[in-house]
Amino acid sequence: MLALILSIFTLQTAVPGSPMPPVREWAAADVVLTRRPVPEFPARAISSGVREGVVTLDCEAARNGGFANCRVVSETPSVAGFGNSAVSAMRRARFAPGPDAPAPGDVVRGIVIRFWRPA
Repeated sequence: MLALILSIFTLQTAVPGSPMPPVREWAAADVVLTRRPVPEFPARAISSGVREGVVTLDCEAARNGGFANCRVVSETPSVAGFGNSAVSAMRRARFAPGPDAPAPGDVVRGIVIRFWRPA
């Protein structure tokens, strides 16, 4: 009887829609990048005469060792297009897999991307 109850419990926990393990949060400094983001300097910033900017992002770890669902936390200056460029660059960035790396769906917080264009 106990084996039957355990079998039913196992089947119920494997049903789609069952609770997922909790999402962990990682500080960007704790994630080893194997391919760094290389953002393009936004045309809007160039045409406005802006020569530097800083963007901070939070992103989810993706199954392929990359990043997905990035969200701009802060962008300075906010009207030069740096946020969009940073999010786009994170699509090509990759992190080192392993037991001490984010799992898919984990959130990596505080990714800072700096922009600078010489005069």
